[in-house]
Amino acid sequence: MDVTDALGFYSLTTSNITLNKERILDRFNPYSRPEHFKEVEKDKSCVFIWGDESANELLEKVISQELNHRTSVVDLIYLTLNIFCHKKVFEFFTLLKSEDIITYNIIKSETNYLQKVGMEKTKKWYEFWK
Repeated sequence: MDVTDALGFYSLTTSNITLNKERILDRFNPYSRPEHFKEVEKDKSCVFIWGDESANELLEKVISQELNHRTSVVDLIYLTLNIFCHKKVFEFFTLLKSEDIITYNIIKSETNYLQKVGMEKTKKWYEFWK
């Protein structure tokens, strides 16, 4: 199975995220799914991120997983797409908030992703002294 075009994948069996750093940073070669991506995605033990998915497709990849794997798939999406596809990540989190508030709240409480994409306000520097 050739997955060199994938930006990364999450293994449901081992609970590991694998990133293709060279592919993520190669912004001169547009992110796109290979011709055989449907064959690759038939393997239901992994969730793949190719880079050309819409925010709705990304949401579907998250909500189609069991609850205990959803936050890891969100981690994968954030880690692979937030560098050059910031707007898509913002749209994804907006959809996640409206469709799966449980996963959204877990992400909100356990990470700083929402602050980094501009969805949640960070504290002002002077609030530290209050």
